[in-house]
Amino acid sequence: MLPIGFSRLAKASVKAEFRILSLSSVSYCLGLGLLVVASSSDGLQHPTAFYVGLIFLAIGMAGQSTTAESFLEKQRGDLICGICMRFILNVAAYLIVNMVGTLFQYFISSWKIKYVIATVFMVSATLIFLSGVCCCTYEYRRERRQTSNPFKFVVDTIRLIVDLVRCIVATVIAFFVPACIRNCLPSCLTMPGEEADEPAERRKEDNAITVHLIPMFMTFIICGVVCSTGYTFFLAQADTLGSKKLVSFLVFFYSVGKLIGGLFSEITNWLLKSDTHNRRRFAPSFGIGLAMLLTILTTITAALVETKRREEKSMTIWWLLPQSVLVGGLDGIYEDSIQNLFVNRLSDKKKIPIFANAVFGAGIAGNALLVFIVSKANQNWIPKDLNSGYLNSYYWLLTVMSALNLVAYIFIAIWFAHLYSSAESTPPVEQGQGESTQPEGEHYDDDGGEISEKEVKKCMCC
Repeated sequence: MLPIGFSRLAKASVKAEFRILSLSSVSYCLGLGLLVVASSSDGLQHPTAFYVGLIFLAIGMAGQSTTAESFLEKQRGDLICGICMRFILNVAAYLIVNMVGTLFQYFISSWKIKYVIATVFMVSATLIFLSGVCCCTYEYRRERRQTSNPFKFVVDTIRLIVDLVRCIVATVIAFFVPACIRNCLPSCLTMPGEEADEPAERRKEDNAITVHLIPMFMTFIICGVVCSTGYTFFLAQADTLGSKKLVSFLVFFYSVGKLIGGLFSEITNWLLKSDTHNRRRFAPSFGIGLAMLLTILTTITAALVETKRREEKSMTIWWLLPQSVLVGGLDGIYEDSIQNLFVNRLSDKKKIPIFANAVFGAGIAGNALLVFIVSKANQNWIPKDLNSGYLNSYYWLLTVMSALNLVAYIFIAIWFAHLYSSAESTPPVEQGQGESTQPEGEHYDDDGGEISEKEVKKCMCC
């Protein structure tokens, strides 16, 4: 619900986006600070502070994912470097940050020191971001000059937090309360900015497209299930194979796989977009289908490696490298393709990360539910000690589910493409079928030029 509330508030102005990003950065700092308080050199010391810190981190993640991309898009006009240079810098920064984090994980064993280092970097980044107010776009500077009071920023930020809580409550009411009851509620429980939204026809069209996409949404959940398995069982397997310090390198190769998957998806999408209109429409669907194919390959690889791990005790942690790269590529292709799917369908681009995160979050919740059901049905598959369990059977179950899900997705994608191709082939007629749009008494040639009366008579004689 948090991204929905943030997206509603971000529609007000650039100033609202900047305040949301500031609030998210401060929330990140508070969350990491609470993790420092909760941890010790031996492990978890204060569980309450740990869980409260996770809440602040969730708030920061929701604000960043909703407004960061649109805010940066408005700042790109001031950049001197071109698109290729920005792309190279982004890839280099991504790899450098992941490599530095991997080295920290390898050489530092204390979780408290790790959280302290992350907090220092986050506080520094927040201060740098807040100091860059004067470098924002002219639109924001113009709004900022209208409010020269230094205390007004604090007051507006508090008001923003109150509006955020109101947005979340209004969103819950809009989802779970019937319309007949919502009409009787006070206006303070309605979504702010709802009247200033896009036209009613476009909003109705977006709602219809979202409803038609629900069957396709159901097939996306299995991708989130397999991706969340990479965060849980893959790392648990790594703990049983060797030094825990080497687990950080698996996380690094997962990030590399995600980067490669995202780049491959972008290249494929660009190649298909440069072709005919029919292929352009199927570019995101092709990427999602490829991601679902990777779910099958990932689970098969994980099942085979787990079977070998149970039979041989001399295995090293690097046997888990292929499945880590595969699940990273799956995550990158899936994340990029699902956003491209919404870009081609929805008119409001700010809803795209909300839907993408919601579908991915449903997969994570589905993984927890599936593990709970499997544990209740057969406790030998997923015990507390993986050496005494049959985790490979769980991976084979995911393989069968992924294969059935891919078949269902193919049929749903064909139905969805047929639905919208038939809708596009029947454009609305505004002036009545068969009526001429040319003024009466005037004659035009094929190019739209007016023909004189002499030429008309000459043509009639011929």
